[in-house]
Amino acid sequence: MSVRNSSQIDLKANVDVYALPKDFTYEKFLDVADKTKYLQYSGKNLVVDAGMNYIIGLMNGTNSTAFSYCAVGSNGTAVTSGDTALNTQIGSRVSITNKYSTSLNAKFDTFFSTTDANGTWQELGLF
Repeated sequence: MSVRNSSQIDLKANVDVYALPKDFTYEKFLDVADKTKYLQYSGKNLVVDAGMNYIIGLMNGTNSTAFSYCAVGSNGTAVTSGDTALNTQIGSRVSITNKYSTSLNAKFDTFFSTTDANGTWQELGLF
């Protein structure tokens, strides 16, 4: 038997990128009252099919580990729903610093130091 709800889950991915002074730590950034002065980019990102399937696995219990890493890349090619990796990853994946939720939103903070992922960021993914 299958039960179907008339509503659908709609996932949207929004990305905010902040450029911080070299001496900043993640903890220091959390204490900043007006974070918008450091905001360099804010936009939408596609949740690819592999990501949707992973989230479904978290919901039905076949996956038990939440997203743990973030990576960035330099390729400007448009993302497609069938993508499973970044086109041109810069450096290594970085552990997600903080995971939390607010008002039906999942939030993932990742802090890249001055030695991580240097280059022009044009793509981002959670893994």
